[in-house]
Amino acid sequence: MIKEKGIVIIATGHPYYGRLAFNLAASIKAAEVSFPIAVLWNGDALNHISQEQLRVFDDIIPVGDNPFRLKLSVPEFTPYRHSLLLDADMVWLPRKKPSELFAEYERQEFLCITEGWHSLKEGIEGKPHPYRIWADLDEIKKKYKFRADRFYQCRSEVMLMKSTNRVKEMFKRAVEIYDKPKVKVEVFAGVLPDEFGLNIALAEKGFEIDPVFWKPAYWSPFHGYRLPVPGDMMRDYYMMSVGGNITQADTVSFYNKVSKAAVTAIGQQNFFPLMQKRAYLSERRTL
Repeated sequence: MIKEKGIVIIATGHPYYGRLAFNLAASIKAAEVSFPIAVLWNGDALNHISQEQLRVFDDIIPVGDNPFRLKLSVPEFTPYRHSLLLDADMVWLPRKKPSELFAEYERQEFLCITEGWHSLKEGIEGKPHPYRIWADLDEIKKKYKFRADRFYQCRSEVMLMKSTNRVKEMFKRAVEIYDKPKVKVEVFAGVLPDEFGLNIALAEKGFEIDPVFWKPAYWSPFHGYRLPVPGDMMRDYYMMSVGGNITQADTVSFYNKVSKAAVTAIGQQNFFPLMQKRAYLSERRTL
């Protein structure tokens, strides 16, 4: 049965991601206990999660074997008409509710974190941050045909989407682009990031991201690896991301405090302290 609104957390492959998914789900439930949460998982992701801990998820959905483009396949798996898709490596901040985020952006058909855009027609740049688009833009222009003028620099760790036919078609096209690139691509930790397909599909299908610089999650690498005063961060953001190969000590400490408090608030006993990806995931040690 399709539900109206909910959060979808990605936890695939390694138990590390299942542990983080539990912490994130606990922090969401601590903010708004009745808000639905689904976890998409495969491999060993949930091996460290007890039956009691699994109760934090309203839907537990097994998925296929390719975790690297799973986010591009979310329309096939989400049990919600209006979904907030989150990577597992973040924590929900306690002063804002998920329902408030959905209400604030109710009219948008699709949103994702963006770091600016490049013009495909006029050669004018829309304040792009030096974030990767995973291929050469000039080569992309030659190999793909675009309806839009703006080529967005997306980050897929937070996406808000409605299950409309237009959105489904865009994601379907993103999978096709990801699976069979027409250009030379960059890889990260041995894989091609899903943003490569998403960026091109958004431009091909003529999507516009509004607001352009949508930042519902604080990520310290884009702020000089500085953690703001917690009260300011909780006022200005819904989430804090702990993505990245190495996480600063103050970020780790804050993440653990929020996660521990959240787990206690929902009546669970144990949370999973944050570990450095580089120490825990073999593919990250050479980065």
